[in-house]
Amino acid sequence: MPDPAPTGPAVPDLRVLERILRGGSPTASDLPHLSAAGLDGAVRARLHPQDPLRGALRAGALALGARHALIRAELRDLLSAWEAEGIPSLLFKGFALSEFVYATRTERFYGDVDLLLPGDPVMVARAAHLALARGWSSDGQHAHPDRWTHETMHLFSPGGHARLDVHRWLIPDWYAGRRRSVRLTRQVWAAARPHDWDGLSIWRPHPTDELVAALAVSRSWGGDTGGL
Repeated sequence: MPDPAPTGPAVPDLRVLERILRGGSPTASDLPHLSAAGLDGAVRARLHPQDPLRGALRAGALALGARHALIRAELRDLLSAWEAEGIPSLLFKGFALSEFVYATRTERFYGDVDLLLPGDPVMVARAAHLALARGWSSDGQHAHPDRWTHETMHLFSPGGHARLDVHRWLIPDWYAGRRRSVRLTRQVWAAARPHDWDGLSIWRPHPTDELVAALAVSRSWGGDTGGL
């Protein structure tokens, strides 16, 4: 017997999302569009505790939380190995917002995990080899500094839950120019703050940098909606 056809839209209606994200109240007919966009948790957190739609959004919110927990465990294992070898890492964008900024870990959908490492080829190679030794896989970009963009490599976790985009610059040089990209990244490092992440030492951007550099600017250069 064939599997039943999936219900709900594969692509959400952007008009529905815009109305709700601008403060409109969701209705039952909006729920498939929220789920398709990964917004169950974000919208559920805004609803009154007695709102009947909270129950319908609970499964999606829990799924986001479970996914985050799996990514978190694999990421912390790798960053612990890097910390032991003196390799500093700065977390920013989606994963970092879900972990450190949002009220719960069930609200923020994200794709890749974005992380900034110093762009020294020797340090990047050490970080890659430590990852490979722990079961991660690499796209091989770390071994070819001449091919680096704003990213030095992409790492894939042993369990298949996480893809790590390792940056050397916060934004691409084709967007802002090499000199500006390098200068901006140095300024972000200079203002960054050490953070004790449940016993693991990492770096976090200054709040202003997180808002302006990691969100506004980085969301305006590529395939994401928007532009400066």
